[in-house]
Amino acid sequence: MKRRVALILGGTGITGRALAAHLTSQPDWEVVSVSRRGEGDQNGVRYLSADLTDPDSCRGILPQVPDVTQVFYTALLNAPTFLQQCPPNAAMFRQAIDALADAPKLEHVCLVQG
Repeated sequence: MKRRVALILGGTGITGRALAAHLTSQPDWEVVSVSRRGEGDQNGVRYLSADLTDPDSCRGILPQVPDVTQVFYTALLNAPTFLQQCPPNAAMFRQAIDALADAPKLEHVCLVQG
């Protein structure tokens, strides 16, 4: 069975934690969670710290997970209104994906929210 490596951006939020719980219950997944704090308590999940609002911090992700095959974007920067939420969330997504674009084994990117 082919081993898949999931990188969950925003992995300590509600959606990211639920996704990590599901994937770690599957035998063929390695799960890496990225959040600003880089800490968590789910068994079978490796935690990394990165600030998705900072392009340099985003560029530091790939060297730590060079064999990533799937990216799940579950990060969300909340704001008082939807219109205020859009620009920073679009920038975070773009910076994260730009930083991961050269991942040699990357097969799929899933935008869950943001």
